[in-house]
Amino acid sequence: MPASGSAFREQLELVFTNAGTGWPADAIITNSILVIKAIVMSTECITVISPRLVKVEVAAGRLCAVPLEDIGSLREVGLAWRRSDRLSPIAMRFRDILRQIGTRELVAAHSPTHRQ
Repeated sequence: MPASGSAFREQLELVFTNAGTGWPADAIITNSILVIKAIVMSTECITVISPRLVKVEVAAGRLCAVPLEDIGSLREVGLAWRRSDRLSPIAMRFRDILRQIGTRELVAAHSPTHRQ
């Protein structure tokens, strides 16, 4: 599991809290992806990790990935650019699309039919 103070740790703590459980008592704490993969491949431990980070190991049959459902987005996404620069038309369009998607997801997350 990620070390305290990291953004991923904070997001996972929210997932555990929202699920009504506490932080795992016997967790191995590290931010090293290589160490996490090595531990999981050589022990009976499990981890929460992006599927992109274990794509090769899953394809090789060394790891099995199980998608998590109904936990929402784990990472906030933001845009940054120099304050003194004006965005190009394509960059402005990209920004606008991301804002629309974010707004849609926010509204959906707070709708009465959204499961938590």
